[in-house]
Amino acid sequence: MKSEPFKISDKLLEDNNKLDSNEIGKYAIEIAKEYFRSKDIDAQFEIPRKGEDLIVKSKNESKLYEIKGSKMPEFRFKQLYISGQSSFEKIESKEAILMRIVNIGKQDVTICFLEYDKDFILEKVPRWIIKKKK
Repeated sequence: MKSEPFKISDKLLEDNNKLDSNEIGKYAIEIAKEYFRSKDIDAQFEIPRKGEDLIVKSKNESKLYEIKGSKMPEFRFKQLYISGQSSFEKIESKEAILMRIVNIGKQDVTICFLEYDKDFILEKVPRWIIKKKK
């Protein structure tokens, strides 16, 4: 697993402080965009129609990312889940790269890049959603 420390801008940190805790995923995507722009100011982004989170177009190449965010200060496998068949298929076929951003809510985050079958495997587990009874 490749990991890299990254300091987010004051503006992005300020925006984070206005978000609801349910919006960590959206905020992680914004951190990813800022990270990729720091590598290539001309980087362009697309949001795929289904499944994965971000397509990054930079220097004549295009890469697909599944982005997961966490407020925890360190990386943990136990808290990492992939939802959706499309995301599963793209990661398993190595079309998408798994990107985990930890320490969300702080200015200094760590961005982890994980490669399927090298850094992790995928194991199907049942999941249920809890809803308020009407």
